[in-house]
Amino acid sequence: MSELDALKRRILKLESMLEIMYDEIVEEKLFCPICNNEVRIFLPTDGGGKFVRRNALCPICQAAERDRFIYTIWKQKKIFNQEKKIKFLHVAPEEQFLNIFSQMENVEYYPCDLNLQVKGVKYQVDITDIPFENNMFDIIMCSNVIEHVQEDVVAMRELYRVLKSDGIAFIDVPVFYDMEKTLENIEGVSTPESQKEVYGWSGHVRKYGRDYKDRLEKVGFNVEEISVTDIDEKIAQRIGLLGNDFSVNYKIHLCTK
Repeated sequence: MSELDALKRRILKLESMLEIMYDEIVEEKLFCPICNNEVRIFLPTDGGGKFVRRNALCPICQAAERDRFIYTIWKQKKIFNQEKKIKFLHVAPEEQFLNIFSQMENVEYYPCDLNLQVKGVKYQVDITDIPFENNMFDIIMCSNVIEHVQEDVVAMRELYRVLKSDGIAFIDVPVFYDMEKTLENIEGVSTPESQKEVYGWSGHVRKYGRDYKDRLEKVGFNVEEISVTDIDEKIAQRIGLLGNDFSVNYKIHLCTK
């Protein structure tokens, strides 16, 4: 046996011992509600930004903490538990959700993006000029998209236009709650490197402050901000939403007309 093979065997043996020790010490593992798997850890990621987020990605399905958060809120509020046919506009669909919604018999699913090459996308849509009629959708999800759009208020108005009078829209972005006003239109900030440095992520054209909710309300939405504290603490802990920056700095914006 070569020295390298012997080392590999020792590492595998050590890994096996650590797994056994972990299983004996930890009474309850973490849980991803999207892929329905128990996991030992959620993985850290910078998500293309300046900051590393702990407890972020599911190691099995790669769902981020914001995905687990909103999915839990959907379950809690029974958003999709309706007998009627639901028209659902999903902007820039997260891959982890594609199978879930594609298989729901009561959901007429519209996964859309500006880029038709994105996996699962069936409709090419610019959200500043949405090619659908007024009051068409029962549910809209547009998560972490608006911060990439130059004319964000125009996009918000379009989302308002295509939402039914009794519909629900989830329009979320990273919000920096230590900032009162949104930071945008900074001269010279146009490259991915400068955007990452000033706004926090490559591709972002602004850094939202606490006035994000005001922008949504000015186009007509009624906005409910949902925090991690609105979830049972044991559930929030188990799905990896506590003990990190996410629990303080991310809120779901549930919008209605």
